[in-house]
Amino acid sequence: MLSVVALVVLGAVSQEEATEGFGNGVVVTLGGLFVVGGALVKTGVAQLAGRAMERASKGEPVRLLLLVILVAATLSTVLSSTGTVALLIPAVVSAARAAGKSPSKFLIPLAYGSLIGGMITLVGGTPNLIANQSLIDLGRPGFGFFSFSWIGIPILLVALVYFALVAHNWLPERVHPIQEDSPSVDELLQEYGVFEDLYKVTLPSESRWKPMTLGESRFRSDYHVDVLAVRKVGTGVAAPPTAETLLIPGMVLFVKAQPEHLKRVVEGFGVEARPFRTGPVDSPLAGRALAELLLVPRSSLAGKSLAESRFFRRFGVRVVRVRRGGQNLTGDVAEVRLRFGDALLVEGSMSKISELEREKFDFVFIGPPQEGQNRNGLTGQAKIALALCFVMLICMVFNLLSPAIAALAAGIAMILCGCLTLEEAYGSIQWSSLLLVATMIPLGTALDNSGGLDLMAGVLLQAVGDHGVEAALLGVYLLATILGQVMSNTATALLLTPLAMDIARALNVAPEPMVLGVALGAAMSFLTPVASPVNTLVVGPGEYRFSDFLKIGIPLHIVASVICLAVIPWAFPFELGPDWSWPGTLSLFRNEL
Repeated sequence: MLSVVALVVLGAVSQEEATEGFGNGVVVTLGGLFVVGGALVKTGVAQLAGRAMERASKGEPVRLLLLVILVAATLSTVLSSTGTVALLIPAVVSAARAAGKSPSKFLIPLAYGSLIGGMITLVGGTPNLIANQSLIDLGRPGFGFFSFSWIGIPILLVALVYFALVAHNWLPERVHPIQEDSPSVDELLQEYGVFEDLYKVTLPSESRWKPMTLGESRFRSDYHVDVLAVRKVGTGVAAPPTAETLLIPGMVLFVKAQPEHLKRVVEGFGVEARPFRTGPVDSPLAGRALAELLLVPRSSLAGKSLAESRFFRRFGVRVVRVRRGGQNLTGDVAEVRLRFGDALLVEGSMSKISELEREKFDFVFIGPPQEGQNRNGLTGQAKIALALCFVMLICMVFNLLSPAIAALAAGIAMILCGCLTLEEAYGSIQWSSLLLVATMIPLGTALDNSGGLDLMAGVLLQAVGDHGVEAALLGVYLLATILGQVMSNTATALLLTPLAMDIARALNVAPEPMVLGVALGAAMSFLTPVASPVNTLVVGPGEYRFSDFLKIGIPLHIVASVICLAVIPWAFPFELGPDWSWPGTLSLFRNEL
């Protein structure tokens, strides 16, 4: 937003040009698709696909790996790749555990499958929509719904062969495989390192302790000491506390705290504290429900601490530990600022854990499906959502409506038919993505107005111009794929698509191959965990390292790039055709060349 204002103040764009991005067809299409995807999540359609994948794999690891890639690619042809990965992580982790395999063997394939699926259809990825809109604005017909399939499907087939024959041996096994459908309470507590700062606190005798409620003690607010369970004198059962739980002399408290905070409680109240080591009987959370949650990019909790978000009051469950990038975070958990991709270990009653299933726009479950999920097939609303999605695709495939109007109409219909509420529709939209697209468009306009595109295009053409249009396509593609590893593919496509158009104009060739090279180059986000949100999402649950993406991604990236550069000129020739010519005059550097 600051860049938009700065461009106007500096005179690089007019006020009208600065705001034209908010009415761009790409923004409208994305908004509609986010709502459609939210409806498929809410009605359970996507989860049903994940559970079908579990059943079809029959415990065979390689078959499961291939199914993960296929299901992710199929869903991401119509859903966002980020949404697809967020939906399927629980099913993939559950299926891996059922097969007795480490989830780390399947989560990178899940991310790559969703990225490849975005290369198959027009609505599969934002770069595709940007490329299509640029052609329409120029007066060209634009791409068809399956125009990208000439490239995307061969890459998908190569990926399947690559993972089946070679890459499955290279995937790490960092997350310990669990044979049962779900880990026990003690296993989860051990995995998250809860016992590292868990203590057993005994309240003093009657002469030294005045009975008070847990709320009155202000252990949490004033001392940053979290009471997980309490055990009354003469009983062997630890029970979950509430603010009204009466703390009486001799009671045992199981608390989670940093040593310096616990020291203040010991000194202030005269209690006895010692490190706690769990046993098969004496567990502070025995009989309690635990769940692992993964924050999604659109989560309202991202950027906030647990204290600021009032997590316990909002959801009725307590966060025991936070894990980021495979590492358990230390310090006061209430003060940790959450990021998307963080894994939260929460505990509470099974009813509260089950209620979390309705909070799909803030986080998803890691692990097997929890109670309360629909296991009996499609509901009525799920069938309606599928039907509306099918009608939207038909309108796009046969050009009955533009992608923007088809997606917008489908999103509205989802709300009117009760597949999701208006509030849930707003929550399903990734507003940061829409703002990114809308505010990057004026930057491309400014580069065009100021001659910056001519300058960049001139430098690139001087480097490759003597080697023909294929070399120019290679240069554009390499620039997009390099930038796409360190910045979002959306930003890369918005920045480089005008450059590709200017180069096509300078060479007097059709713009389709050049803009397609940018779109597909930007989508090749295989090499780093920050190249795409989908890669970042799987880092935590898979405990991946930077080197894992390089080792697995480089061979796939090379082969996929060869396919792109070989198929693009064949499927979309460089010839302009007799019925169309570039409007206006060519750039000055074109004459110099």
